[in-house]
Amino acid sequence: MDLKQQIQTELEKRTNEPQSDLEAVKQNGRALKYVKKQTPEICIAAVTQNWRALQFVENKTLEIRMAAVTQNWRALLYVK
Repeated sequence: MDLKQQIQTELEKRTNEPQSDLEAVKQNGRALKYVKKQTPEICIAAVTQNWRALQFVENKTLEIRMAAVTQNWRALLYVK
């Protein structure tokens, strides 16, 4: 099972509680793709862990975009 499948399986096991999702994105920011209820805190944690998670953020606030760009200027590719 590859990493993507492991992340998806783990998130499906959970009850989709924000705290569980937060812990998941702290370990792998790209897990944000599988989070059903995104909060600003979860999104910031995700893009802080991996700036590429910005592509999965539903509501890209200025604070979230800045957190991603602070990690890597290439995050600007996902800023609209």
